[in-house]
Amino acid sequence: MLTIRSAEQGDFQGWSQLYKQYLDFYHTTLSEEQLLTLWDWFFDDEKKIHCFIAFLKEHPVGLVHFREFLRPIKASIGLFMDDLFVDSSYRGQGVAQKLIKSIEDFASQKNISVVRWITADNNQHAMKVYDKLASKTKWVTYDLIVS
Repeated sequence: MLTIRSAEQGDFQGWSQLYKQYLDFYHTTLSEEQLLTLWDWFFDDEKKIHCFIAFLKEHPVGLVHFREFLRPIKASIGLFMDDLFVDSSYRGQGVAQKLIKSIEDFASQKNISVVRWITADNNQHAMKVYDKLASKTKWVTYDLIVS
């Protein structure tokens, strides 16, 4: 049976193995120091970033990272889903949908108005899942790299 819950301190090993797979998918890496920094953020209430982990028989199979953001144009709060990953051995079993549902439930409990995310334009597999759960927007994303 699939269980989804907030990350706990003892979950670091399982979480880091999953997150490193996610980073590999996007052809990027983090140092151990950076991984520990991110991990610490999940337990720092001031950071407002959360991590849910999906477990099958106590084995971590997926994760989602999300954070709150202010929406001035709506005078409301939204959630931004930064990272969603399911171990390739467990894809196609509804884990991603259940992780997204878990943050939708979190948002509902906190009266948060929207859950938003982006994905790579070539991530067709993910988009098939997302198209069933949410509406694609007209917005284009830009990054201004600060030097």
